[in-house]
Amino acid sequence: NSTRHNQTAQTIRKNMASILSLIQSIAASKSEPLMKFDVPNTTFGDAFFAQSGIRIEGTYGISSPSLQFWFGCTLMMVIDVIFGLMISSILYYYVLPTNLKQTSISKSNIYVLGFGVIIPCCYLLPYAVIDATGIQNSVVRFTLSAPMVFYAFRCVEAMCGFVPPVVTSSPLDYAIYYATPTEFMFDRKSGQRVMATLHDIRRSLIGATKTLITNLILMSLFSSYNYEPFQSMNAREESLSSIRDYLDMKHLGNCFITAMMFQQLVGLFGSATALTIEVMTGYRAVESMRNPVMEATSPSDFWGRRWNVAVHGVLKRGVFQPVRRFSSSFVAALMAFIASGLFHEYLVHLTVMYNKEPRVADDIF
Repeated sequence: NSTRHNQTAQTIRKNMASILSLIQSIAASKSEPLMKFDVPNTTFGDAFFAQSGIRIEGTYGISSPSLQFWFGCTLMMVIDVIFGLMISSILYYYVLPTNLKQTSISKSNIYVLGFGVIIPCCYLLPYAVIDATGIQNSVVRFTLSAPMVFYAFRCVEAMCGFVPPVVTSSPLDYAIYYATPTEFMFDRKSGQRVMATLHDIRRSLIGATKTLITNLILMSLFSSYNYEPFQSMNAREESLSSIRDYLDMKHLGNCFITAMMFQQLVGLFGSATALTIEVMTGYRAVESMRNPVMEATSPSDFWGRRWNVAVHGVLKRGVFQPVRRFSSSFVAALMAFIASGLFHEYLVHLTVMYNKEPRVADDIF
């Protein structure tokens, strides 16, 4: 028996090593452009470069979609969903009944399970996957880590009794709700999930397609400049030493490009996820990004109705309502704001800082 057990363990280790080797080889592979063309220098090009630092002339290329990129994103999403399904089963059978007084497990043990096991696993698993696979692409890392934030907040809402009642009718309903890395749309009066019509699905498809095309255009334009096209001091890897440096128009231009790229990438993740959920489940998903950088009319419109709307629900049920039960609305709102800042710092560290090799244009996005 011991010999058979050792052989089985060795087989599992070999298979895991093969899978990791495949992932690493795919992540490291590069594709050559399908075609190249030259843009000659012009008088306008010299004048534009003098003002912005961006050279127009040069050799440009058109590349095919990166298979290793899409493979990596798909694989990370599969890992997320499998993990979410596992955690949803634990919460459904051991945590949710506690709020209905249908289990003998004490509330203190539930908090130990949630805060001591499940939530740390949500935040630490992406680090383990990155260490095992050596993933460098920031978008693939974001695809891996962003759903874990949703899972952690949904664990808190389950422990505190703020899960939407409509999703607790069966293990399958709750698994779909918990493992979905976006927010379902709920009817404000009935509390029921809103069904997705053909018009909704068509609109999500058009939105996802437009966001994808926008991302491809922006990446094609700015990848050769490491996404810092204006020759500011930090783009030349020099330190910013004064307020004047921070307010320099070239530096602000690079900040605007970064904000646009981030908005479009998060929007692509949200729109693609929403489209998939609407097609597979029939329920309507919240549109996460509503073009806040270009269409917001005020700070409250930017943050409250356009920027990353999908996270509002999980912050409300996972932070605001649990804190509000014991404190004032001001303290609850403050804690939600702090929690939002902390998980954004977590995503930034995991996506662009942790075990990152020196910057290469193709590896940033």
